[in-house]
Amino acid sequence: MGAAALSAILTLLAGITPAAAQQEEGPPLTVATDNESVNIVIDWEPAEIEPGQDVEFSLDFQHPFSDQSIAHVNYDLEVQDEGGSVIQSFAGEHTHTGAGAHTVAFDETGSFRLVVNIIGTGINQPFDTTRSGTA
Repeated sequence: MGAAALSAILTLLAGITPAAAQQEEGPPLTVATDNESVNIVIDWEPAEIEPGQDVEFSLDFQHPFSDQSIAHVNYDLEVQDEGGSVIQSFAGEHTHTGAGAHTVAFDETGSFRLVVNIIGTGINQPFDTTRSGTA
């Protein structure tokens, strides 16, 4: 399954790895923003998600043609249940190096979505929106 097919939403199924639900490979997954301006490498630990357990997600924002990390990415991250309700939200996040990490606790089994919205790049507003997009 290509990155474009995964670009909208990463579905997480508690009790099995997200990779098993989406493709044959294990973590990490690489997804592209809807406009294909950024690839996001998503990894998680532990690889098998269990209810009541903290899961650390790491994000690496990369240039789609060079795989080099993109510095100073400003983004929002939401974890949603299968009905679209927000379980946890991280708003106004910034990474100096292009890598970010977030810990999420899944209280129940079921399907979950990780949605990353790139607001722009830069340290000060107005941000450069050339790489803005959603994955």
